[in-house]
Amino acid sequence: MSKIYTKKGDDGYTYTWGNVREKKSSNTAKLVGCVDELHVSMGKCCTLFSENFNEKETYVLLQSLTEKCLDIGSIIY
Repeated sequence: MSKIYTKKGDDGYTYTWGNVREKKSSNTAKLVGCVDELHVSMGKCCTLFSENFNEKETYVLLQSLTEKCLDIGSIIY
């Protein structure tokens, strides 16, 4: 995998909602990361479930939960 350079370096800050710079160690930045990881994990669950089970109702529920992760992310970010 090739490296990506931003030419700004990493000074321990990130941009959050409203283009505000915030410490990466802040609770808000940690929460955004957790929700992002949850969204990815839910997506993987949907894929694995659909490949191994033939139960539409549960799959639709998993998809709905995955979409809720995006809703939560839009609120906090």
